[in-house]
Amino acid sequence: MNIDQILLLASTTGTWVTVGIIFFTLREMAKQRKASYQPVIVPKQQNVNGVKNPLVSVDFPTLWSEKHPDEIGKEEINFTYCLRLFNLGNGAAKNIRVKWDFDISKSITEINELCKQTSQDIKVVVDKSHFMMISGNQAPLSATSINLDKEGNYDHLLPANIENTGLNVPLPAAFIDLVSLRIHLIYQGKQIIDYQPKIILSLKYQDIAGINYSAKFLLKLKIVSVGGPSEKGNVLIFGGLLTHQKP
Repeated sequence: MNIDQILLLASTTGTWVTVGIIFFTLREMAKQRKASYQPVIVPKQQNVNGVKNPLVSVDFPTLWSEKHPDEIGKEEINFTYCLRLFNLGNGAAKNIRVKWDFDISKSITEINELCKQTSQDIKVVVDKSHFMMISGNQAPLSATSINLDKEGNYDHLLPANIENTGLNVPLPAAFIDLVSLRIHLIYQGKQIIDYQPKIILSLKYQDIAGINYSAKFLLKLKIVSVGGPSEKGNVLIFGGLLTHQKP
């Protein structure tokens, strides 16, 4: 092979190397551009303060809010506690599907056992129509559908740098009632508060191109304080922090 052929081969090889570098660079740029417009939905860590709901007969702290207990007013009475979701990505999310999962059968069994241990005349059962009945002194105290707010569908969620209010997703009413009842029983029984109720949040959504995404979070309610009565006459109040992590 003479010098001209060597130079030609080197030139051709260099050209293909350059083409390869350009190709991989463009491909990586396309990936980065695509990733930059992906939606990323995550829950917010937030406070939970519970007081007695004046519209119901039970003394359990079933009225939850992010506000201080003495600041909870009439506007919270008719609304359930919501977890706020935020889109930390740069692209809008659409067709958002939310599903909550927690072991309601185990929770009811543990509560009924705790009622016996603390000599509380309270019992929880689920009837054939999927209503959770809480009764005391042989009289009904409350009834909640175990399917209420267990799933939800939402139209869209814009990136947080455009819409910073987030998306309000109600916690299941049965979960709120069971946690509130258990806090009441623990307090009445003068037991140590080491209770951290858990619930799993599953999300499915799409970006504007119709590409599917999913995420799952384990939420824990860390009970910080339990006491009562308050200056406003609340029989029992509690404060906590709702945190999340990957399951």
